[in-house]
Amino acid sequence: MAEAEINKKTYELTVIISSDLSEFDAGKAVDKLKTSIINKGGEIINTSDWGKRKLAYLIKGNEFGFYQTIVFNLLPDAVATLTRELELDQTMLRHILVSLEKEGVTVDQLFNPEKEELMMAAAVKEKMAPTIETRKFAAKPAPKPVVPAEPTAETQKPESTDNDKEPTPEAISKEELDQKIEEALKADLE
Repeated sequence: MAEAEINKKTYELTVIISSDLSEFDAGKAVDKLKTSIINKGGEIINTSDWGKRKLAYLIKGNEFGFYQTIVFNLLPDAVATLTRELELDQTMLRHILVSLEKEGVTVDQLFNPEKEELMMAAAVKEKMAPTIETRKFAAKPAPKPVVPAEPTAETQKPESTDNDKEPTPEAISKEELDQKIEEALKADLE
């Protein structure tokens, strides 16, 4: 038994479950998958429920899917059986199984929803930050500054009213932020 424990490898499995299922049924499908891993002699290390997310493109007619990541130890011989079960399961739209040893990654270095949100926030902040243009100036003399004339009663603007002021920016909802992020990402792809 101790030798079998030594031969186990650590894997990360991410699945996208059909949005045709309810959230409860998607949870049952994940539980069924976990049970299958344990029945094959595996050990669940960590799970991460990403929730329902919009897909980058339609998969089997689904625009959304429930994302779930499972990190587990399993004998390499049992991985082929697990992969075949995933391919036959109609509720699983896509899956990716990665051996952490082959990738040189430890469990604590894995990607999770919290890290994704931080990365997306940083990307949005970077995208929305004003860009600073650097220009090389030629050896021309600087233009003389234009001195504005003293304002007269005819050229002065009337006092501004509260209606003339620009509205202060309001907090936006998470959905609006997601939409703006998606539009920015689509613009980058075009």
